[in-house]
This record gives sequence, C-alpha cells and structure tokens, in this order.
Amino acid sequence: MALSRPVSSSYWLRLTLWARQWHLARKLTAVLILCSIVAGGVTYAALNGSFGTENQYDLIQKLLVLDIIVLLALGATVGASIVRLWQARQQGAAGSRLHIQLAILFSVIVKVTSDRRCTLLFFFNYAVVATFNDPLKLPFMTRCRLPRLI
Repeated sequence: MALSRPVSSSYWLRLTLWARQWHLARKLTAVLILCSIVAGGVTYAALNGSFGTENQYDLIQKLLVLDIIVLLALGATVGASIVRLWQARQQGAAGSRLHIQLAILFSVIVKVTSDRRCTLLFFFNYAVVATFNDPLKLPFMTRCRLPRLI
C-alpha cells in the first residue's frame, strides 16, 4: 500500500483565495438558511400529520435530526463570520467597531423579542387553560352522562 503525499499548504492557500473570490461563505450561509426554512416547514407538516405515513414517529425523528444538522452547520458558518469580525476588530480594521456594535444590537433585539413572545404565549396558554378547563368541563360532562341501564 503506497503512502499518500501530504498536501502542500499552497493548495489550501489557493483554495482559500478561490473561496474568498467567489464569496462562498456568504453563499453557503444563504443556502443553509433556505435549507433550514424548508426543513422546518417539512418537519411542521410531518408533525401535523400531512404525510399520512404508517411510521410517522420514525419520519419525525429523522426530520428532527436533519433540522439539528442544518442548524448546527448554520451556527458554524455564523460563528466563523463572528470570529472573522473579531479578528478584524483586533487588527483595527476600519468600521469593525461599528460592525460589532450593530451585530450586538440586532442580536439583543432578536433575543429580547423572542423571549417576550415566548413568555407571553406561555402565560396566555396558562390563562386560557385555567379559564376554560374547569368551568366548561363540568357542564359538558354532566350533559353527556349516559343513564344507567341496570
């Protein structure tokens, strides 16, 4: 069995320059965003029973694993762009401080609004269940009782 030659660093340098020239990181991020939206929609449809397959549990399990893989890849690309932004800030690149401030601002806005929405929906659900659970359950159950036949 022949030993393989180690790949020279010039190959990786050329590959990196080619990827930067064609903006592959941005294109990969856009493709992963579209894939996550499509995968989330398909998972939602499967959870609602739109596919009508026999083995629904296995299908949902596989779709959730696919969702996790796509979101982890998307997180890796976003993390890489954050690292590049941080390196530009350390090198003193023009506009990097403003870029960081804008990224932090939008991150905080997204986090706060999603937390508020989740909290409000949780309490709304709790209030609806508490309001309509017992008062409507008792009259319905008393009217639906079957008479004893014995």
